Amino acid sequence: RTSERQLELNGLVDAYLMGAIGVKLGPGQAATVCMRLARRMSKGAAAPSVHEACGVVFRELVPLVQTMEAPNTPTVLDVLVMGCFTLDTEDGRIGCSACVGAIAVVLGVATLKKTGVLQTIMDAVSDSSKDAAKKRHGALACIGNIAASLQKLFEPYFMP
Repeated sequence: RTSERQLELNGLVDAYLMGAIGVKLGPGQAATVCMRLARRMSKGAAAPSVHEACGVVFRELVPLVQTMEAPNTPTVLDVLVMGCFTLDTEDGRIGCSACVGAIAVVLGVATLKKTGVLQTIMDAVSDSSKDAAKKRHGALACIGNIAASLQKLFEPYFMP
């Protein structure tokens, strides 16, 4: 049986190794690495240190992906946002939202609005159905991490 410390170390090695490889391989492969990290984060079960490491890697790789004609960044964001809404664990939702915040630093809020990611988050916040508690929590975590990553105080008018 794998201990939690071993899982954390595996996650850190994955994040930093994939990040280093993605930077060396260039834009086409950086998009693949971003998607792989996003899928790993959307599965949950990662320690906070792994969330932070993935955020660092996304900050390095997303500019490379942006230079491509058809960037995969919105798809990566979609995977992370869906992880925020659907993961069973609070740590998993917070981890995905931390990665969304890291990507927001690179892309800016205008791109998040243009791709529809912010609208998806705002729709989740306003979902009042009984079974939407995880979704609301993940959406609020996204808003908080985007605001923190952009170093803005949280205010209700910051988002649409």
